[in-house]
Parts: sequence; C-alpha cells; structure tokens
Amino acid sequence: MKINITKRHIKAAQLSSGKRTPVELAVMDLECFEDVRLKQLSASGYALVLDGEAVKLPRNVQKLTATFIETQEMTPFVFELKLKHDVLSGNDVYMYNPYEDSADLGLGYRFA
Repeated sequence: MKINITKRHIKAAQLSSGKRTPVELAVMDLECFEDVRLKQLSASGYALVLDGEAVKLPRNVQKLTATFIETQEMTPFVFELKLKHDVLSGNDVYMYNPYEDSADLGLGYRFA
C-alpha cells in the first residue's frame, strides 16, 4: 500500500500537539481503516496498529517518525507499507461485482 506524506499531513500533525504523526494522518486519509495508531516497539522502532493488526514501518520511516516526534519537523515523502493481506481482496464479501449485480436487472452481458 502506497502512503504519501504531504505538507498538509505534516502541518496537521504539528497542530495536533503531539497526539498524531504525519504517518498516522496519511493512513487515516486513505479511509481503509477505522483505528489507526502509532505504537513504539523499541527506543527508535515504530509500528502502525491498523484495526488491531500491528504493521512494522520501514526502517527509514521509523527514523523520520522518531525525528518528527523530537523536532516536529519533516519533509514530504512517499513509502510502501507492506500489509500481510490486501485491504480489498477478491474474496471480500463487500466487493461490488457489476456483472453479478446487473444480471438481476436483466443488464448482464451474454457471451457466446
């Protein structure tokens, strides 16, 4: 999952009085998870807790997050967050399938 930290996320985190980091706010903007929290694993190690599942941040993001917590300064960047499973999988009950749903209305396609 691609996470884009923007100037807006950084500014909002600075205004949160230490309650949120830019990484948390960027993930929250994706609206894929109901609960997003940053968890400290060790002195400089961090993970994101996404709906109860801990996902370890890449090493460079951990360093940038630690620096932000100390100095409240960060520059925009993009990183890849590796999840154990995809947020939207093909087996998801809530996935919309236009071909199945249109068949109920007589709008489905027929293949010979």
